[in-house]
Amino acid sequence: MKLLIKYAAVVSSITISQAYANEFYYGVAEHLFRRDYTYSEQAILKSKEICASVMRIDAPWEDVEKKKGIYHIPKKWDDVINKMVSVGIKPLLIIDYGNSLYGNGKPVTEEYTKAYAAYAYYLARHFKGRVNLYEIWNEWDTTTGGMPKGNVADYQKLVKMTYPRIKSVDKKITVITGSFSPAALDVAVGESKRNFLADYMSPEMASYTDAIAIHPYVAYRKKPYNEYSKY
Repeated sequence: MKLLIKYAAVVSSITISQAYANEFYYGVAEHLFRRDYTYSEQAILKSKEICASVMRIDAPWEDVEKKKGIYHIPKKWDDVINKMVSVGIKPLLIIDYGNSLYGNGKPVTEEYTKAYAAYAYYLARHFKGRVNLYEIWNEWDTTTGGMPKGNVADYQKLVKMTYPRIKSVDKKITVITGSFSPAALDVAVGESKRNFLADYMSPEMASYTDAIAIHPYVAYRKKPYNEYSKY
């Protein structure tokens, strides 16, 4: 696994493995594809002003595939990506969330999972040469996105189906997985026995992952675990 990615509030930082010690990305997270373009452009320029080199944004599946097997990227998406690239910011696209064409919850059936992977492939192909960072889902273990909590086994299946489709477009693309909620770290502070990260990061999954994302938000925790230094 090449990278360990940490998202804290809006600011994103990446702790790089020894092999990638010269790479460090400082970035911000936003939801630009569902904003008007004027707002998005200002957000991109402000991010550049504070020296952000990456912007992490959602790429909502339902906005692109509104009929099974038929995809259409909104023009605004291309405008946003092109603006980022023009000012030297790397786009990081979160492939989320579900699509009601295939079910009401997370992609756990074979058809739903294949459809998600097909969407990921379409995104990677459409933005080839402009987007080289993709994240498979966001906080699978929670209800983020208005869906029931997911389990590790189903997420592993989703990753194993999706990762090869993205990499088939361009092997240089970095595919980020994990991205569990702060609750995934509860075991570290004795607040839970579940350990999403340990369960997910099996030797097998190393072949389907270029980077691991974690969300170590601590503001809501009780003292002394409300400080990043405790982790």
